[in-house]
Amino acid sequence: MSSGPLSSGHRLVYRFFSLPYSQRVAVVQALGLVDPEDGGVPELERFRRCFRRARDKGMLGALWGQVEALHPDGDTSQNPFGTT
Repeated sequence: MSSGPLSSGHRLVYRFFSLPYSQRVAVVQALGLVDPEDGGVPELERFRRCFRRARDKGMLGALWGQVEALHPDGDTSQNPFGTT
């Protein structure tokens, strides 16, 4: 297993899931990544769908910015996905 730095995508997922549940929900709702069809779907799958929507809509930069802003050590200036 590599001990190198996380890829940007892995870092985003890791940082997202290290947030409290209420903050994760607030982020995906604020970005409009929640779909009514997600009701009743297990939590992990719901968030997976939100990430897929962010990717498909070109919103990974916005997701990165929201997630990093919620971390005390977050760095929104180094957004590998660009600003969206």
